[in-house]
Amino acid sequence: MNRITGAILAAMAMVLSGCMEKAIPTVAPEFTQTSAEGITFRKVTLTAVFSETSVSEAGFLLRAEGSEESARYKAEIEGNRISAEISGLESDAEYECRAYISNAVGNTVESDWWSFRTGSKPKPGDIVPIEDPFLKAWLLVRYDKDGDDEISVAEAERIETIELYSDQVLTLKGIEYFPRLSKLHCQGSWDEYGPGGMLSHVDVSENSNLHTLYLINNRIEEIIFPEDNSLEFIEFNDNRVSELDMTKLTYAIRISCSGNLFKELDFRGLGKVEEISCDSNRRLETIELDNRNLKVFRCYDTAIKELDLSRCPLLNLVDCSRCPNLEVIYLSEKQAIGNLTKDTDVRIEYR
Repeated sequence: MNRITGAILAAMAMVLSGCMEKAIPTVAPEFTQTSAEGITFRKVTLTAVFSETSVSEAGFLLRAEGSEESARYKAEIEGNRISAEISGLESDAEYECRAYISNAVGNTVESDWWSFRTGSKPKPGDIVPIEDPFLKAWLLVRYDKDGDDEISVAEAERIETIELYSDQVLTLKGIEYFPRLSKLHCQGSWDEYGPGGMLSHVDVSENSNLHTLYLINNRIEEIIFPEDNSLEFIEFNDNRVSELDMTKLTYAIRISCSGNLFKELDFRGLGKVEEISCDSNRRLETIELDNRNLKVFRCYDTAIKELDLSRCPLLNLVDCSRCPNLEVIYLSEKQAIGNLTKDTDVRIEYR
């Protein structure tokens, strides 16, 4: 190797080394701002801003004042800002919180603790803050009993059903004041361009009496269920949901999540569910099932490679057609599915 070649190789090594150092930051991030926003008697949105760096994980620790035990909440990362909406808090209570972030090489930093106080529980005469004008107009026509062009807490406490067919509603903020709400139906239009509804985020974490939830033809990316709920019928077809924890839906009888952005779905542990439709999720590669009462299952037009139905003994109707990557369906020896629709080249094996 001559001197010129050696010098060139040495220079290239230095350049590559510099690029790698820039690609993987080694300096721990720092917090520049923390806050608690949108505080109500049951909810808060925690936010934090950190110095410019690559962050791989972020979240918040939350504890009641004077407690040594903290709950951990995962945060959404947007640029150099993280946030998490937390519900189910006690009213008129003091809380302490801190943010944490980690970068790609494992450096972790936590903010100082800071505190906030939740609001007082609303009184019957208080006005419910309903942000969306179309939602408010719909409610006023039906539930404004005293004619003051507002929905009071007392009026909200009597509302059991909301059925909206509109592309104009942007947010459902305010429904947390409806403790008796049992049916929520928000449906947008549909045309050749897709769903026309504008809802992008639905939080029903405070509506523990809901048993029917229909959110169809919108742009929803996130749904937050109550920790303790009695939801039986859940349908959110034709939205943009890519991740969802189904484990809370222990009372579900029918779940329909067709036409979303899921890559994987796990329905295990839902012992009461009788019908599941997850078709037209074209990114969907993995489905987990072990549902003893499941009778109807649809997963056509997905990207699954295999389908294990062996732990669903009561299945009578299955449609897994138009799944170009599907190679095998697993059944148990005792299963007798009356109506099984599949492509001709998909084989069946028994377990």
